[in-house]
Amino acid sequence: MTLSYFLVIVTFLKAYLECSKGFIFNMGAIYYHWLKDGAKAEKFLEEYLQLDPEGPMAELANETVKEIRAGRYPNKKAVSKISEASSESALQFNRPAQPNRKAAADAFNEAFKYHAATDFNRAIESYIKVIEFDDTYADAFYNLGLCYYSVQQLDKACAAYRHALKLNPGNHVVRYGLAYTYYQLKRYEDAEAELQVILQADPNHSNAANLMSLVKNASR
Repeated sequence: MTLSYFLVIVTFLKAYLECSKGFIFNMGAIYYHWLKDGAKAEKFLEEYLQLDPEGPMAELANETVKEIRAGRYPNKKAVSKISEASSESALQFNRPAQPNRKAAADAFNEAFKYHAATDFNRAIESYIKVIEFDDTYADAFYNLGLCYYSVQQLDKACAAYRHALKLNPGNHVVRYGLAYTYYQLKRYEDAEAELQVILQADPNHSNAANLMSLVKNASR
C-alpha cells in the first residue's frame, strides 16, 4: 500500500468518525428535545461520550445525562442549549487560515445569482464557499440562513443566523429571521428572547411586535 493511498484511507476514516459523532449527538438531541424520550436520549448521549469524551459537546452531553438521571427532564434551559449545540454541529464548513476577501466576493456574487434564481441548493453550496474563503462575511451567513430556511432545514438556518449575529449583533433583520425560525420550530422561549432584544432597541418594530403576540399566544 502506498503512503498516499494510506493517507486517503486515514482521512476518510477520520471524516467518517467525525460524521458519526455528530450524527449520534444529534440523535440524542432529537430524542431529548423533540421526542421527549429521556431513556433513548441518554443512550445516544452516552454513546457520543464514549466516542468523543473530550469533544466540543461533551460537557453539555454530560450535563444533560445528569439532568435525565436526576429526574429533572426535560429542563427548559438544557433543551435550549442542546438544541443550539445540535444545530451548530449541523452547519459544517472549513474555517480559512487567513481570509481571502477577493475570492469570497467573487463566490458571493455567484451564490447570489443562484439565490435570486431560487436555486437554493446551489446557492447553499456557493455561500459555504464564501464562508470558507472568509468566515467574517456576515451577509453570506445571513443569506445562507435564508436559503436553508427556504429548503426547510431550519436547524441549519438558525445556526447560520447565529453566526451572522456574532459578526453583527445589532442587525435586527437577522435577529428577526432567527426569532421567526425559532417560532417555526416551536422554540417559543428562544423566539421571545430574540424579539425582546429587537423591541428594547426599537419599540416601534411592528413585525417584531406582531410576532411576539403570536409567540405568546402559541406558548400558552
